[in-house]
Amino acid sequence: MTGIIILAAGGSVRMGRPKQLLPYQKSTLLRHAIDQAKQAGLGPVMVTYSDPQIQYDDETIYWCLNTGWEEGISSSIRKGVDELIRLYPQAEQAIIMLCDQPFVSAKLLMDLKNAAEIEKRTLAACLYGNTIGTPALFGKSYFNDLLALKGDEGAKKILLLHQNAIAAIPFAQGIIDIDTPQDYDNLPAY
Repeated sequence: MTGIIILAAGGSVRMGRPKQLLPYQKSTLLRHAIDQAKQAGLGPVMVTYSDPQIQYDDETIYWCLNTGWEEGISSSIRKGVDELIRLYPQAEQAIIMLCDQPFVSAKLLMDLKNAAEIEKRTLAACLYGNTIGTPALFGKSYFNDLLALKGDEGAKKILLLHQNAIAAIPFAQGIIDIDTPQDYDNLPAY
């Protein structure tokens, strides 16, 4: 089983309003991310959040309230992984994804899992903009590393430490994430 953890906690300070609720493809950025995660059908979908207004009724996802979000992205990763382990101890993998990468698709999430299986790897990540990043799949052997992240350290720290162990898949549109009003205004319509 592969849990999908969507990071949606934070103050959206640079955006000036909750970016999770920005309209996108007849929905919102967050609902789009959740829909793609659910369509992938890999396992439980968990959303870390800090703002109750982004939460909505959907019994098929698990909402993880992150009251320590001000520490940085690591707090959301720890919260999601901790809840995955607690609720689904049989989970063998976790995919960490962001709610503000609008071009993540169910197919991309499935491709991560398939690449890890085909290449017999416990890490899989996306290649874009001369870097490697989210969405990224972490085998159970990396859960403790994810739980040890602090401050504004993201999962990329772990990926960079284990580059030779990663099944990498190209995702050119991964470079597009929505952090500022300008990012949103420049969002291409695909």
